[in-house]
Amino acid sequence: MEPLDAARTLAGELFPHARWVVLAGSVLTAARTAGSDLDIVVCLPDDPELPYRRSLRWRGWPVELFVHDEASLGHYLAKDLAGRRPALHRMLATGHLVAGNGDEAARARRGARRRWPPARHRWTPTSWPGGATG
Repeated sequence: MEPLDAARTLAGELFPHARWVVLAGSVLTAARTAGSDLDIVVCLPDDPELPYRRSLRWRGWPVELFVHDEASLGHYLAKDLAGRRPALHRMLATGHLVAGNGDEAARARRGARRRWPPARHRWTPTSWPGGATG
């Protein structure tokens, strides 16, 4: 099963009520290898049990799930940016919507793209979108 199909099926089975689900990572690029995993960001309706991260094998694929609601996603996006490790920004900025509300996902993805530094840009302490840290 191809990565996009696998992610769509996984989203439908494990997260049928998700607001949106985005597949990201090297599995979507020419850098994909036999060991590439499905990096999946899931946004669920508000839930006090969120966020959580889970690793699993699903239909032969290694999967990393990053499960949030809107509030926890905003918190972790800010925390990652302040720590200069914008992994969630990268996943949202470069990922592909596989399930859910496209408009809601597009808003989250646009926000991540505005703040995620592309590899070709050299950030300085004063130009970093999260500000200088010490």
